[in-house]
Amino acid sequence: MKPRFLNLLILALFIVSSCVQPPVETPAPSPADAEKFFSENFESGTENWSLEEGWHLERINNNTVLKGEGHKWATLGNRGWDNYAFKARFKLIQGTIHFNYRRSVSAGHHRYFIGINRNELSLNKQIGDKFYSLANIHILANMRINLENQWHEIEIRGYEDIINIRLDGKLYVAYKDESPILAGGIAFETLEESVLLIDDVEIRKSSVEGIVSEPTPEQISGISFVPDITHSGHLVIEGKETKIIEDVKYFQQGNIYVNDEAKLVVRNSQLMIGPGEVVPTVHCYIFVGDKASLEIENSTVFPGDGLVVIGTSGKVNITNSPTEIHLLSINEGAKVIITDSEVVGPIGGLIQIEGGDTRIINSTIGALALTVPANAHLDISGLKSGVYLESWDVHDMIPEADYTLVLEKTRILKDDFTGELKHGPYERGWLFFLDPNAHVRISDSELRKVFIDLQNEDVKFENLRVGIPSSLTYRDIELKDITIMGQWPFSVTDSNVTISNSDYLFLQPTGQSTISLVNSHMVEFIPRDFFGTMIFENGTWTCAGEIIGGTPYHSMENNFTIRGSLKIDRTVRENLRWKDAQVTREYDVIVRDESGNPIEGALIKIDGKTFVSDNAGKAKFSLIFNEFNYNKPKKLEVLEGENLITQKGIDFFTETPIIIIEIGSGS
Repeated sequence: MKPRFLNLLILALFIVSSCVQPPVETPAPSPADAEKFFSENFESGTENWSLEEGWHLERINNNTVLKGEGHKWATLGNRGWDNYAFKARFKLIQGTIHFNYRRSVSAGHHRYFIGINRNELSLNKQIGDKFYSLANIHILANMRINLENQWHEIEIRGYEDIINIRLDGKLYVAYKDESPILAGGIAFETLEESVLLIDDVEIRKSSVEGIVSEPTPEQISGISFVPDITHSGHLVIEGKETKIIEDVKYFQQGNIYVNDEAKLVVRNSQLMIGPGEVVPTVHCYIFVGDKASLEIENSTVFPGDGLVVIGTSGKVNITNSPTEIHLLSINEGAKVIITDSEVVGPIGGLIQIEGGDTRIINSTIGALALTVPANAHLDISGLKSGVYLESWDVHDMIPEADYTLVLEKTRILKDDFTGELKHGPYERGWLFFLDPNAHVRISDSELRKVFIDLQNEDVKFENLRVGIPSSLTYRDIELKDITIMGQWPFSVTDSNVTISNSDYLFLQPTGQSTISLVNSHMVEFIPRDFFGTMIFENGTWTCAGEIIGGTPYHSMENNFTIRGSLKIDRTVRENLRWKDAQVTREYDVIVRDESGNPIEGALIKIDGKTFVSDNAGKAKFSLIFNEFNYNKPKKLEVLEGENLITQKGIDFFTETPIIIIEIGSGS
């Protein structure tokens, strides 16, 4: 069996039209050049502000500052400025701050909000109940900016549809919004478990002269990271070699393999890992063998393009390091110690325990996934995300767990994703992997995911939903009124499975399985050595997928069939990864006249073949796709006699059934 960390595909959905760039000194107009709308140093109180409980004035070193704690707001009166620059000094003691810009609530909540935490800066927008991620960069972790012990200055400058964001005088984001919010006020918003100090707020008029709208090509690198060393291709450390990455910015383009009795040490460094030309998946991996070791000390580890995954059966020590490791999978035989560190990414930071001996001390993680092995018992109720664990042992929850896990003074982040990230393949809070022979009772709990493993089964499930209480019973596994926030994942091996009236399904079929989805929504699809059939009846597929072969740690071969009525969202077209695999897709065609009557005998021509519609106006054809042709349309022609009814392009993503209406044919 492959390690379960390979069963987690998380695709970032930040479809960014922004121009995100490295920090550049770009002087803004001097104060004398810009009209001042407002300023505040809080020495005279807070009469201009509306403060929720959690915000108050505090005297520090003979200076008065505004302090915010918890998920609370501090809002500056009703203001309707349009083109202005919003500047403030801040000290983020812990957590995340949202600087709200052009905010209004008169016609629903409209705002831009700039999020800053220890790892990242992000530009986002809210229109009513819809949220949009506009830009997301990893500048803070990459540049080792110390938010907790230093004051910093942020400036958000807007002119019409352009927004610039500067931190400590350096420009990080220049964004052009095609549907801009043009006016509104400001506010500070601290999130859960956050503590922030604010001082010296200033609002000035902005002009086109102070805006960077067309950065030079040199400015558009996508990240604020210029490596001292770049290594292209997989990095393989083997034998008894010790490789030390110390006091450098190191860009690894490809996976890292620490084999045999080798050791990799990352010390006082920034390690960025990207796929380069050799990794076909969205994940970039560090593999640590059973006798090998990895040490990360006072360093950052973060993705270039994609997501960073560590899979270990050996030793891993992470000390005093704010990492953006998306997934750390700890397997049988591993020994892992995480101290004074963070394993948190914008959409991940999952510690997944399958075995081994793990201790996490005085650290923060995004999510925790626990394996419930065969014959083990799990009986819990009322489990929620966003917890601080002073001292916790996994055996308090799963007495027969065949691994060790101890958490001391450690925080698991709250599952408080919003907007596009609220549901889907992202990681926060609690997850469980359930062996089919485990004895499980979970009720009245909020979980990100619960993985169900089906082997040689013939089963049906229905009404599996996200965001509302749902129930599932399988063997001696009973999930009652649990709220799944992320997705419903199933690993399906040589089984016949039907799922009805369900959403946010994550499916991983293997072998000769047949999976039928009826009135259901699949949010993630990763076939692994799959040779069976996917059948859809009024199905949808959104967000993510990987159809991969020839990759030992993922899947060696896929050759399966998709049939039925399926609508594939544009996000799948944008995010799908395909390599060394083959899919046969069956297409149903329905030919009608304008009145909806079927047209019998219509000719359907595609790929050098001709098919004829029956007395119900229906025909069927198949196309075989691979990595080279799946997104290249083939021409479909539909004729009645010698008259061309229509022609259109057909590719892997085309919605089925294909409905053809002959214009001008109705009686």
